[in-house]
Amino acid sequence: MFVLATAAAARSTVHSWMDDELAGPPMSLRSHDRVEHLLSRTLDQGTVYRLDGPKDVEPDLLSYAGVSSTSFHEFVAIDRERESIHLVVASDD
Repeated sequence: MFVLATAAAARSTVHSWMDDELAGPPMSLRSHDRVEHLLSRTLDQGTVYRLDGPKDVEPDLLSYAGVSSTSFHEFVAIDRERESIHLVVASDD
């Protein structure tokens, strides 16, 4: 259920999610800076994939499985050269 993504698209998704979830400045500005630092260390190396959950599952079942259809984003960056995997999850729970 993972599809190829770009680091830029993943960054944009995470920052948009933060804008929806965080309080206003100055807290959000500091948080965005911290998260951007972490994202640059994880997403800029290797190939990025985005979790693309099932489309034909009832919302009740997604919730039961612990997956939110609106406030949950997951990305994996696989760096084969350095033999490392980074997981980035943005969730409201």
